[in-house]
Amino acid sequence: MGRKLTTCAGTVAALAVVGVLTAAAHAGLEIPQLVAAFDEQGNSSFGGRPLDWGFGPAPDTDLRPTLFYRLLFPVMAEGYLVVVEPLTTGGQGGGGDVLRFVNNATGPGSVVYVYSDTLDGADSLADVGLPLLAPQANLAIMMETGTDGVNGVFYAPNFGQPGFARYGNASIDYAFTSDVPEPLTMLGVLAGVGGIGAYLRKRRA
Repeated sequence: MGRKLTTCAGTVAALAVVGVLTAAAHAGLEIPQLVAAFDEQGNSSFGGRPLDWGFGPAPDTDLRPTLFYRLLFPVMAEGYLVVVEPLTTGGQGGGGDVLRFVNNATGPGSVVYVYSDTLDGADSLADVGLPLLAPQANLAIMMETGTDGVNGVFYAPNFGQPGFARYGNASIDYAFTSDVPEPLTMLGVLAGVGGIGAYLRKRRA
């Protein structure tokens, strides 16, 4: 395991993914080889270590400062992952998050910028509102999943989709945790990223 991160609900959500993958590997199951896990608060994990993060503007289309993570690999396709919050029976929801993948112009690797809506106020580093999308942008859209306030997405981009990358011979998948209540349990984490079945799926070519 890598360095111990600051203990908080968001950290546990990001790192729990790694534990699930390790357990499945011991069981001899075919699983994603590398997962970059991160949340809206600066907590992350990739290959057993946290990613460097900061707070600043993305290039070109939106100059509002927001949370970003420095990825340890170059993405082969830039663009936006739009995470849509489902509407509830009471008409609530409908907000969401945007992850923008950008190649790093000043060094190796790439950067992912995290934007979250402010419909429920601002209580995380990414709560700055949603960005303007670049004209003719490369887009992928996913519905946020989760139960009991543990929400997020498990994103496995195919070639050409935003964030697609390889690290050595392995494709990169992403586990993004949006909303995490206190206290957090492993069961809640699994529900929030779509369940263990997402991790045990057949590896894409």
